[in-house]
Amino acid sequence: MAKFTREKVIHVVDGFKNQKERIDFEGQDLSYLDLSIINLAAANFTGAYLRGANFTGSILAGAELRLAKLTNTKLSGAIISEAILRGADLTNAILKGANLTRTELICARCSLADFTGADLTETSLDLASCYRAKFIGAVLISASCFRANLTQADLSGANLRGADLRRATLAEANLTDADLSGATLAGANLTGANLTGAKLSGADLSGNTNLTGANLSEAFLLGAYLHGKNLSKANFSKANLTNAYLIEADLSGADLTRANLSRAKLAGANLTGANLSGADLTMTDLTKAVLTEANLTEAKLNGADLTLVDLTRVNLSKTELAGALLRGASLRKADLTGAELTGANLSDADLSEVKLCGVQLLYAGLTNSDLSGANLSDANLTGANLIRANLSGTNLTGANLTHAYLSGADLTGANFTGANLTGVDMIAAKYAGTIFLNAILTRAFLSNFDLKGANLAGAELFMANLSKVNLIGASLTRANLSRGKLSQADLSEADLTGATLRNAHLNKANLKRADLTGANLTRAHLSIAKLCEANLTGADLTHAYLSKADFRFAKLSRASLTESDLTDADLSGANLSEANLTGANLTGTKLFEANLTGANLTGANLTGADFIGAIGLPNDYPPK
Repeated sequence: MAKFTREKVIHVVDGFKNQKERIDFEGQDLSYLDLSIINLAAANFTGAYLRGANFTGSILAGAELRLAKLTNTKLSGAIISEAILRGADLTNAILKGANLTRTELICARCSLADFTGADLTETSLDLASCYRAKFIGAVLISASCFRANLTQADLSGANLRGADLRRATLAEANLTDADLSGATLAGANLTGANLTGAKLSGADLSGNTNLTGANLSEAFLLGAYLHGKNLSKANFSKANLTNAYLIEADLSGADLTRANLSRAKLAGANLTGANLSGADLTMTDLTKAVLTEANLTEAKLNGADLTLVDLTRVNLSKTELAGALLRGASLRKADLTGAELTGANLSDADLSEVKLCGVQLLYAGLTNSDLSGANLSDANLTGANLIRANLSGTNLTGANLTHAYLSGADLTGANFTGANLTGVDMIAAKYAGTIFLNAILTRAFLSNFDLKGANLAGAELFMANLSKVNLIGASLTRANLSRGKLSQADLSEADLTGATLRNAHLNKANLKRADLTGANLTRAHLSIAKLCEANLTGADLTHAYLSKADFRFAKLSRASLTESDLTDADLSGANLSEANLTGANLTGTKLFEANLTGANLTGANLTGADFIGAIGLPNDYPPK
């Protein structure tokens, strides 16, 4: 039989125009022929040899091309809709812009074929082999690709809305900016696939879909179902995973930088070593998730649920956790520097050795939390609930604890240097070795507290309640205790050098052997106070109330006692050299063997005063 030519093919086609029979080229060899712009609709090419043939712009709608050999064939712009190419070989074929709607390509071999811009709407590619095929910008709406091999295929910009890709192999495929909304990908293999900017809203990723190492950066995965999926080392940077279902998913080592995971379900997910820096996890459920060594720098976790989550050594610096639930979470040695935790619930959490420098913890719940050894310097804990919290050895220098609740807290060895503790509640707290250097304790309630040996040097204790407090051996140098309540407080051997106690109430206080050198006690109330052997050198006690106070053997040289009330006070053996007692009331005062050398007693009331054995008295004293 003579070999077919273009002219002969056209002649055959013309011969069938007025016949009802199908044009029949079954098994014929039409390889390398120019068959462009020919109407071959419904023609039979079953098993035909069409290698290298040119069908550009031809009409092959409804054609039978079952098992046809179409390798290297040119089909660009051809209309092949509803054609049957089951088992056909389209290796390296060019089908750019072709119309393949509702075409059957089941079990077809399409490796290296070029479908760029082609329309494959509702086309069946089940079990087809499309290795490294190009579908750039192609339309595959509702196409069926069940168990199709699309390894390393280029589907960038393709429209795959509603496509069936169950158990399809898309390993290392390029799906950049592809639209997979509503597509079924159950059991698909997307290992190493590039889904950058892809739309997967409503896509079904159930079953054993494998996304290991896949690139999903900037992908749209709103409400995606990824329960228990293996997503380790996947790239989700800038992806939108709002409301995604990721419960128990494996995201270890995944890149979720700046991803949107707001309201996502991540309970029990494995995020070990994942990068979530800048990610939005607002209102996300992370209960019992594993975040060991994850990076959450500058992430947004406002209102997120992190109950019982392991955040050991996690980087949470500058993270937003306002209103977050961290009850029972482990944050041991985590970095929360500059984090926002306003209103967060950290009750029963382990925050030992955590870095919380400059963190915002306004009104945060930290009941029973372990903050031992943590660094909270410059942190804002205004109104925070730290009841029964463990703050032993914690660094709170410069922290703001205004109106915070610290009742029952363990403050052993804690450092509050420069901290603001205005109005703080510290009932029944433990203070052994606590440092309050330059701390602000205005109106603080410290009544009955044991502050033995505490360092309160430079502390602001204006109007603080320190009645019956134990301050034995405490350091209060330069502290401001003006208008403070220190009745029956024990300040024996305390260092109050340069302290301000203007209008302070120290009635019945114990200041035995205390150092009050240069202290300001103007108008202070020290009735029945014990000041024996105390050092008040250069102290200012002007207008002070000192009736029945015990100053035996106290050092009051150069002290100002102008117009002070020393009625019935005991100054036996006291050193009052160069003291100013102008206008003082010394009625019934005991000055037995006191040293008054150079003292100024001008206008003093000495009625009933006992000067027996006193030295340094002027010649006209005591008055006759």
